[in-house]
Amino acid sequence: MPDTVYTNPPALTKGDPTKAALRRRLRAARAALPRAELSLAAQSHILADPAWREARAVALYIPLPEEMDTALLWRRGALEGKEIWFPRCLNAPQSVRLEDPPAAVLEFALCPSPSRLRPGPFGILEPDSDCPGLPEDLAPDLAILPGLAFDRQGFRLGYGGGYYDRCLARPSWARVRLLGLTASALILDTLPHDPWDRPAHGLATEQDVTWL
Repeated sequence: MPDTVYTNPPALTKGDPTKAALRRRLRAARAALPRAELSLAAQSHILADPAWREARAVALYIPLPEEMDTALLWRRGALEGKEIWFPRCLNAPQSVRLEDPPAAVLEFALCPSPSRLRPGPFGILEPDSDCPGLPEDLAPDLAILPGLAFDRQGFRLGYGGGYYDRCLARPSWARVRLLGLTASALILDTLPHDPWDRPAHGLATEQDVTWL
């Protein structure tokens, strides 16, 4: 993996009108997709990939209702004895919207069971306070990234808060293998991106896993 250093994004973002319009269009397109079917196929491709087999620690995410699911990866990872990490949002008030980010950051925590999840600041399930948080100088071997869309260079379009961007800019994450999980219909030729955006190394869809 190249040791590219990415600029840390600002703690607060004002929002790019071009990205905002793109997000609205992609959310509508994503809502029409058969999420369960696509998610199962994409996760099966990940489980067959050497990057999954070689990873000892994997960072996953708990999906929003229309995001690609990760439940199969969680179950299989636990059975295979992998460390499974999930993000937890720190320093964010409960009333904030996902697209109006506060000065908050992601930490990752080990979560042994779905019973240990609770709603976080944006209504997204995350590990409860009893799940041990991991120090910022640790990083997983493989990180499965969510996104509204990805492009063919691996750049992702998130929700505008910059939470993952700040996490991926940490020096400890420089050599983490990043794999975007998405539907093939949500891969665009190109997406607008900023200097601090770190592209994924590969994309997993219902069709296959493609390393870029």
